[in-house]
Amino acid sequence: MKLSKRESRVVNNAIDTWLEEGVIDQEDHNKLKGSYDVATIDWSLIAKYSFWVAVLCIVLSVLSVLLDKWLIELIQNIFSAPDIAKSVFFAIVSAAFYLFGVRRKKQSPDKTFSNEAFFVLGIVSTAISIYFIGQVIETDSLSKLILLASIVYGLLGLWIPSLLVWVCSLFSLGTWFVSKPTNGVTTAIFSR
Repeated sequence: MKLSKRESRVVNNAIDTWLEEGVIDQEDHNKLKGSYDVATIDWSLIAKYSFWVAVLCIVLSVLSVLLDKWLIELIQNIFSAPDIAKSVFFAIVSAAFYLFGVRRKKQSPDKTFSNEAFFVLGIVSTAISIYFIGQVIETDSLSKLILLASIVYGLLGLWIPSLLVWVCSLFSLGTWFVSKPTNGVTTAIFSR
């Protein structure tokens, strides 16, 4: 068993106290002392990772200097593009997040939070894409877009093994139900 230095001091003191009080004999004392190791910090591994982070920072800083103008023009082109192009762009981005998240979940199912982070980014990109679809069809009704989002998230929930996508689908369906224009049926249901 690996213990930190602090934990090993506590365990050492406890074992020594038990020996002094006669709770354990010398053989048990030696056996307990040999049953754990003190975890040490691997400084060479930390130095190696620090070196790679430093190299990455240098590469990113050089790229930011060289690609700064190009990157700004790309962002301006994306946001000055027609709404249909923005919708398609964010749909492709969301599909990439979903595909990467599913692939990553199959490879590393134990990394729940980082896997779900890709699905969250996909959900947000999908919502942005649906917003721009609403701009293309020039709908004034937000409830139709919320219903579309609910349907899209529901279909994605069938394909993507993520509880978060289902929760988002149900949340958007509930939001649609609350936000849709009231008619006689919903008024009659809630007026009781």
